Parts: sequence; C-alpha cells; structure tokens
Amino acid sequence: IMTITARKDPRYNEAINPKYNEKISPKSNRALNPKYNLGINPHFNASINPQLNTSINTYFNNTLHPFFNINIDPHLNPLGKKNILFDLDDKAVGFLVEANESVILLFDFNFNNELFGVATPSGGYALFNEETEFVGHLESDSAFGFNRFDLEDNWIGYVR
Repeated sequence: IMTITARKDPRYNEAINPKYNEKISPKSNRALNPKYNLGINPHFNASINPQLNTSINTYFNNTLHPFFNINIDPHLNPLGKKNILFDLDDKAVGFLVEANESVILLFDFNFNNELFGVATPSGGYALFNEETEFVGHLESDSAFGFNRFDLEDNWIGYVR
C-alpha cells in the first residue's frame, strides 16, 4: 500500500484539507460547487458533459480510450504520468491517467477504468461513471493535487 508524507496528506495539513480551508471546500466556496457554479455543472454546461459532447466521451473518441490508445493504456505504458487516488484513511485505491488536456481516466489497481473526468472552468474535473452519469468532482487543493467530492460535496478522497 502506498502512503504519502504528512506534508502532502490532508489529514495532517490544514492548508489542503477542505474541512479547515474554506477556499478549497465546495461547501463554503460556491465557485467550486456545481450546484451554484453552472459552468462546472455538466447538467448546465454541455461542453463538459460527455453525453452531449462526444469529443470528450471515451466511447465515441477512441483517442481517449486506453484500449485503442496505447499511450494511455496502463498495461502497455506503465511509465506514463500517474497520480494516486487515496481514500480518507490514506489508503491508495487507484490512479489516474491524463488522456488529453481535458480528460482524465481513473483506474483501480486491477486496471479497470472506474471513472473519467472532464476539466471544468474551476481547474478541477467533473467525474462520470461508465454510463456517463455525473457522480462527483475533483477540485484543486491549491498545493499538491486534488480533493475528491461526491455529489453532496462531501469530501471522500484525494489525489497526489
């Protein structure tokens, strides 16, 4: 199991912990909250909605799909840039691969593509499941990576 240093661990660093830093919490910063900022809500912004914009949908754009693009296939390109996804117990639960400037792919450690994210105007990512349903979002922690939130804006993990 992979762990990170306390400096980069939001459990020990209040600057990157959304429970203590209101600037990076969608519960207190409406600019990061898809309920209030329609620019980062795929239900209102078609450019970040893969159901409406096939150029960011991995099922229609083969360059974004790891089975068709060996540069982003973690089986064939293990040295590609990866960021580790952690739960709030500091357990590594997966990793992400940048498919292009706008799309990230989230894999579990069995190389199953669990989710994909589309860049939003906030500098974060709207997260979608395989059925292209909006399931949450990643927002910058303003220092080392991203914090992960569910649709109720509960902090559920982070990326380093």
